[in-house]
Amino acid sequence: MIAFGVERKQQGNSMISRIALMVPFFAVAACATTPVPVERAQAVPADRLLAFQADNTKSGGSGGGVDVGNITVTRDKGMTASGCTYELSINSTKAAVYRPGETATFSVPAGDVLLGVGPTPGVCGSSAVNVETTLKAEEKKRFNISVDQTMALRLQRSE
Repeated sequence: MIAFGVERKQQGNSMISRIALMVPFFAVAACATTPVPVERAQAVPADRLLAFQADNTKSGGSGGGVDVGNITVTRDKGMTASGCTYELSINSTKAAVYRPGETATFSVPAGDVLLGVGPTPGVCGSSAVNVETTLKAEEKKRFNISVDQTMALRLQRSE
């Protein structure tokens, strides 16, 4: 009977050990950011919109305008990196500074477009990511900024 009690106690400790090992895994997995639908995201305030806000649509053939498309970029919400702000650049021009759950639409000249996102200077790291896309005149594309459970920054096409 004593052996049974000792075995049972060891089995209980084993279960507690397994649970203790799983808690950090679930805590980290739960920290990935969550996508926010564009319709429910808050607009990036005007003081953090820095470029590509003017609608330069084709000027009726007079040569003064440029064909443009729209790119909408939305940042996810979540605990991961929630204290960090991220800078979006379009064709190497700083376009906006994002906080969690914000969105903005940019009027971008049609053609090859390079989107880049990285943390603003500070404690949030220094990694940046870039995505290339081709934008046609009057085309609309959506992208989203997220941070996964490994703290990797992502910029991905979304619909």
